[in-house]
Amino acid sequence: MISFVDSASAPSMGQVVAAVSQGITAWAFYLAGPGAEHNWSPAQVAVLRQGGMTQGLPIYVPNLNLTTPPAVDAQVFVNAMDAAGVYGVGVLDTEASMRTIPFLHSYVDGFVAELRNLGVTPVVYGGGNYVPPGVSAWWIIKGAPPAGVAYQWGQSSVAGLSVDYDTAGPGFPMASLIAPIPPLPTEPTKEELMSVVVAPDGTR
Repeated sequence: MISFVDSASAPSMGQVVAAVSQGITAWAFYLAGPGAEHNWSPAQVAVLRQGGMTQGLPIYVPNLNLTTPPAVDAQVFVNAMDAAGVYGVGVLDTEASMRTIPFLHSYVDGFVAELRNLGVTPVVYGGGNYVPPGVSAWWIIKGAPPAGVAYQWGQSSVAGLSVDYDTAGPGFPMASLIAPIPPLPTEPTKEELMSVVVAPDGTR
């Protein structure tokens, strides 16, 4: 299980350190979404790293009427992730108010598909009560979440900052706050070298 928190407001360095001391290993935060109460800046995300966290969960809250094409929104989100130095996983936030929108499912499907096209693993916060098959869900439920699922189960504060408390089951994806290290080039094997045929004129 992974214990993490989410908050609208960005924490100070001291609040991040306090969270880490409590066994909280990740923080969820908002990036670039027009429906969010407060989107974090790259500098605010950097405070999580400086406070000792290596994992996080970026969240995109779309226009609450879902009036923008989902692929466009997904690209805006991934651009914001890149600018903030957040890698690998992104959350689409759906709200209860969206349940009456007739094209909610197609919007979510399109957003998820575009995240995958851009190399980002999708997670859906299920306020809209729809999570596509094969996508990790984040629900407002108390209890122990199953594998690949997260539950938002309570509210409290960390060093004076109001937060929601969350628990993720085994295998639930988390974004990295550390840039991935590119693989080192490998030396060709003996078999590969021997498979190169050189013609008399020097061509291969």
